[in-house]
Amino acid sequence: MPGATVDEIAACDERTRKAYARYLNPPNEELYDLQADPWEYTNLIDDEGLATVREELRTKLAEWQTETDDRIVDPEVLGQLTREHDEITASHYAKSAWGSGRDFEWKYAAYLYGNKPG
Repeated sequence: MPGATVDEIAACDERTRKAYARYLNPPNEELYDLQADPWEYTNLIDDEGLATVREELRTKLAEWQTETDDRIVDPEVLGQLTREHDEITASHYAKSAWGSGRDFEWKYAAYLYGNKPG
């Protein structure tokens, strides 16, 4: 979805405009029926008919995060990654999805692999 102009988005149908809005401001959780909705227009995360699936996926994610020592579950680490992403995006990708250059260095490896966020 990146790269579309404001005019192109405005010319789309309502569900496509909503998809662009969701892309720019994603929800915490998403669940789609990729057979019926391959373009992921309808987020089914709150569908009570899928409560069992939703809980099963949450449980599997939590187990995987524990097994892999996923540091993102730590709010400090997630905050650091979010700040780093936002700073780099604002300074290098504001005008183009390809970025304005590569004169920056990601620092996430240091804090995702055991060091405290700084």
